[in-house]
Formats: sequence, structure tokens, C-alpha cells
Amino acid sequence: KSSISSMKTDALSLVILFVAASFLFSCKPKQAPEEPMQALQETPTKNVIRSIPSYEFSDTVKVGSHTYRYSIQREADKDLPIVTDDMGDRYYDNVYQLSISRDGTSYFSQRFTKSNFSDHLNRDFRKYAILDGFRFNRAEDGLLYFSVCVSYPESDMIAPFILTVASDGSSSIQKDDSLDGEDE
Repeated sequence: KSSISSMKTDALSLVILFVAASFLFSCKPKQAPEEPMQALQETPTKNVIRSIPSYEFSDTVKVGSHTYRYSIQREADKDLPIVTDDMGDRYYDNVYQLSISRDGTSYFSQRFTKSNFSDHLNRDFRKYAILDGFRFNRAEDGLLYFSVCVSYPESDMIAPFILTVASDGSSSIQKDDSLDGEDE
């Protein structure tokens, strides 16, 4: 009997000890709830002004007995008005420098911005587009032809042009109607 009685006392002591410990831990002062981990957020892009990378391209073309060397340089121009698209993204407009020499002698050098083409652009293209592309097209009858593009940034909405440079250094700009580009 004494061993059973002793076991009951030991079990009762353990239960009392367990209840007391539970009571003590439940009375512990409550800490502020832990803040949930927040996901890292990307830096808002509305404050970023995007730009197309700068580049330079040079090549030569033989026209009759003359060798023409042209150089096209592009860079974002931070002095031009910033263009904002319909999503609120902002872009620097570009400036292109075209330099041409004939048989080693420079005869044409001009800086082009979107304003050079503004007479051929509707109001929305003047406001929301950038000077986006400039490349050599062909040489024909003593003239050098360059394809130029004004477009909405990162879109296929374009206004294509042909820039013609004559052997006397004069130039002209006309809309390129061979492409179905501008959505008027």
C-alpha cells in the first residue's frame, strides 16, 4: 500500500508542478507581436529616366570614283525635354551626329534631334516619341540615303523618314511612305 500511495503522491506532485509551471509561463508579460516579414519591393521606376545606350557606327561606301565614309553617333541628350509615355515611364530623347567625308575630306556634319523632323510629325509624336533610329540606307545617283525613325519608346509605333545628303553637302528630309508606320 505504501508504494502505491507513494506513487500517487509522486504523480500528484508532478501534476501540481506541471500546472504551476503552465500557470507561470502563461502569466509571462506579453511581447509585442512580431512584425511579419515584408517582401522586398523594387525601387519605383517612375523616378528613373530611361535612355537608349550610346553608340557609334562608321562605314565606307564606294559611289562611282569616290569613297564616302560616314559616322553615326547616338547619345541620350539630357538637355532635351524628357518624354513621358502613357504608363508614366520617362525617357531621355536622343541626339544623332552624322558626319560624312568624301575621299578623306569632310563635307557634311550635322546634329539631329526630333525637332529636325517635327514639321512631319503630328502633335502626339512631337510630345510622346523620341528620335530612335538612324542608319545608312543606300547610295544612288551621287546621293546618300539614310533611314531615320521617330518612335514611341519601346514600341512599334513609328514615323519613318529618309534623310538625303547630296554631294554638295545639302540635305533634305522626307517622310518614308514605303513603311506602314505611324498610326495617325
